[in-house]
Amino acid sequence: MQSGANPCIAATEARQTSGFSRSPQYVSIEQLARQGRFADAYTRLQQVKSTTGGGAALVALSAVVTAESGHHLLQSLEDARAAAKGFAAPGFSATARERSIVVSNLGVLLQQNGEKGPALDKYKQAIALDNTNWRAHLGYAQMMAVDGFEGRALAEKELSEPEMISAARSDLDAADEIASTYLVLHMPKQAQQIIQSATRSNPAYPASLQRSSTRRLYIKACLQIIESSTNPKTNTNIDLAQLSSLISQAIAAKDFDMSLALSLAAPACRKALGPELIQEMMKVLAASRDHMFTGQVDFYQSLGYALESPDIDGSIDAVSAEQAYRTALMWSQGAPRETISLMGNLHLQGKPLEIPAIIGTKSSADSTAKKTYKDRLERTLERVLRLIATGEIEKGRVHAWQGVLKNLKCGCRISVIEYKLESNEGILLARIEDKKEPGATVIYDTGKIDAQGLMPLFKGATKELEAMETRDDQPITSVHQLVRVLQKAEREGKGGTNASNANAYTFNYWSFAHPSLQLP
Repeated sequence: MQSGANPCIAATEARQTSGFSRSPQYVSIEQLARQGRFADAYTRLQQVKSTTGGGAALVALSAVVTAESGHHLLQSLEDARAAAKGFAAPGFSATARERSIVVSNLGVLLQQNGEKGPALDKYKQAIALDNTNWRAHLGYAQMMAVDGFEGRALAEKELSEPEMISAARSDLDAADEIASTYLVLHMPKQAQQIIQSATRSNPAYPASLQRSSTRRLYIKACLQIIESSTNPKTNTNIDLAQLSSLISQAIAAKDFDMSLALSLAAPACRKALGPELIQEMMKVLAASRDHMFTGQVDFYQSLGYALESPDIDGSIDAVSAEQAYRTALMWSQGAPRETISLMGNLHLQGKPLEIPAIIGTKSSADSTAKKTYKDRLERTLERVLRLIATGEIEKGRVHAWQGVLKNLKCGCRISVIEYKLESNEGILLARIEDKKEPGATVIYDTGKIDAQGLMPLFKGATKELEAMETRDDQPITSVHQLVRVLQKAEREGKGGTNASNANAYTFNYWSFAHPSLQLP
């Protein structure tokens, strides 16, 4: 960068005659900036850790130098506040662009700190100073997106502003950040379009889809589009051959995260892309088990569930699901939820003789013993094992009741209601959704209780309930069917052992990938 071409030079010359106290450290950095040697000034800044002498002015100058040298901005909220205040120091001058960068830097850190109002104010100030500051526009959109339907509409409008489109086309970092935000908002088509716009229109990035972060975001966008399509092979306008190649590259490089893996395992994606990619991924996961997604029980549990979910032709991948369930069981140290899942998978594959090895001594446990809240699924497992041993499941003795509860005023007691229901010997599992009129699933043993006996049990668990509407009550005729119903109820219910649903459409301030704090 030539010294005469940079607007920061005039600012530093104005500071030369300022009246505030300038430390030797400040002077040495400022002289480098006057000469346009921002890289050298940045190196000097790294050597000067203390802001004594120059005070807030030194911090403000450091923010300008950091931005102009193309490095990451300030990561400390304290420093960012000081930098913003430093611009008010007597004699300190900076361009509107530089001020906008520092103010939006502070906005990002306030957002990460959960301070919505102050963050919004800083983003607005930054936009007013420099309307081309895409980082400020993006932060404003993210803050508004969590503010109800009206806020969501404003966020979508902000993301589609010309400044954002222009930034994405000229800067892959901007494209990545905007695409990531669209994915959080469950707008995969827009995320795909942003990345395509950046990669196709900018000749400086001919191999941009080979860049790790961009490739990963593009794959996620495409997979989400496929998941939501009725016919992914014809209705998505996605080059499936190119997508398969990109996914294969990402798998080989171990450059995929848990959300990408779960999307790839979804039924529609398996159908559209074929089984080879799943097999590649499972080989990598098996070889890297001790250092990739280590201890991520919920991930492996959800992965097994997705692989066992049938596609449009009814096809599943039970073998890969078994691998996922076994890994979940290992990391959970034999927890009941993971034991139940693997048990159902082995029954599905016709390998029931392998079940005793994974259960150990659990089958001899006393199912009538008093259980604590944490033992809920342990109790469910014991009752299921007893029914398997007697062959009662295949006879249709277990039923799945589904219905809606009326006038359940407070969702805060749902877990307590579930626990009270499961204290009855005839209830294998109870899960209730946290909604205004919550749906409920109860798996019960008709040998111990009938459908008419459910209402008294609910009434005994909560006095608020006025009525319950039955939507379905069907017998379960196989162990795998029972396990799938248990898994589905567990994923959808609110109970304390509920596994997170990878497809839940919920997000908050911290859901958005925190920006790299780079120069806009």
